[in-house]
Amino acid sequence: MVDIWLTYSRESQYEARLRKWGIRKNGTRDDWKSIGRVAKMREQEGKRTVVYMYGKRLSTAKAKKQISRYLSASEMDAFAQGTLNIESLSSFSN
Repeated sequence: MVDIWLTYSRESQYEARLRKWGIRKNGTRDDWKSIGRVAKMREQEGKRTVVYMYGKRLSTAKAKKQISRYLSASEMDAFAQGTLNIESLSSFSN
């Protein structure tokens, strides 16, 4: 990889810098649990939600997949029955 100053950096150097800045490819377990809780509360209020993570909007399919990965069994039942709606989570940003 070549950076702006035309010096060569190794991939591990870029990875270390991103870790230092707190930038990650995926969210953590705690991130997704809190997003799931917020989505559930908003759904109970009749609101829609859009998930943004690290400044990027996530597709509804990806948000549902990630949230369902970390929900409890009772929450998973509500999610599977469609009573937990994650069509769009409006401006929840992480």
